[in-house]
Amino acid sequence: MSADLNQMLYFIQVYEDKKISTAAKHLYVSQQYVSRIIQRFETDLGTELFLRTSRGLIPTEAGDDAYQCFKSIVENYHKLQLRCQNQQKQNDTGTLRVVLDIGVVQLLTPRPFLSFSDKYPNIETGLEEHRIFNCKKLIAQDDAQIGISLCIGWDETFTHKKIHQLQTVILMAEDYPLSHKDFLTADDLVNQPLLFSGCPSYYTILQEFDRIKKKPHISIAINELQSIYNYLRKKTGIAPLVLNPREESPVLPKGIIQKPYKTIEPLSVYAYWNQESSCSHLAEMYAEHLIKYFR
Repeated sequence: MSADLNQMLYFIQVYEDKKISTAAKHLYVSQQYVSRIIQRFETDLGTELFLRTSRGLIPTEAGDDAYQCFKSIVENYHKLQLRCQNQQKQNDTGTLRVVLDIGVVQLLTPRPFLSFSDKYPNIETGLEEHRIFNCKKLIAQDDAQIGISLCIGWDETFTHKKIHQLQTVILMAEDYPLSHKDFLTADDLVNQPLLFSGCPSYYTILQEFDRIKKKPHISIAINELQSIYNYLRKKTGIAPLVLNPREESPVLPKGIIQKPYKTIEPLSVYAYWNQESSCSHLAEMYAEHLIKYFR
């Protein structure tokens, strides 16, 4: 038998749980498969590793030795893996200019972007916000290496990856005419006075109205959410709001409620870059970092 790390991990789980059924649940595999792994170890080593009792498994002396051996192998391998990864991080160098749609940093918060610099200290990164057409122009001219955008679908020629799918809600007074609905769609927003706080919500709704070939009735567009609450209390309109990737809603004041908004197509955060750029590998690293962060 040639034991691999996974089989050793299965043995370690059984040893610590003292039951095949419990270990199988923790490992998300069948009991039969775990039993076969233990039996193969016992056959290969020529001795019993566990005594089977009605209360569970009792490790034999050989079982204790196998546990210590496998535990040491797995831990040392993980230490080696970590050293290699840290060495690779030190070797990764370069400059990465990141351009984002206006309002994206505010929505996503700077934390995922700053954590990349912590993880790859030798890659110099810079963040800038521009209008989306300027972002794409900078990427096309190779003046920036990666762009982050909010949009419904993606149909550009740039290489791209979806970072995270977002959720939009509609804020309104609790007795507003639309408050009886379980959720709202673009058709519900037609002819409604719309109050915008922040660029992501503004551009999201503009894209939605483009899809249904209607023009939105934009009443107010400011960056201060507290002022929006005052207008909502007066029932002067409703306020679309894109939630951050963790779908954290603001603490709403008394008399203000939120309703789920169903987009025509899912609104997502996309990373995009020029595959022909000499820094395309850094751009892809950055995109993968954001995907893992928000996952």
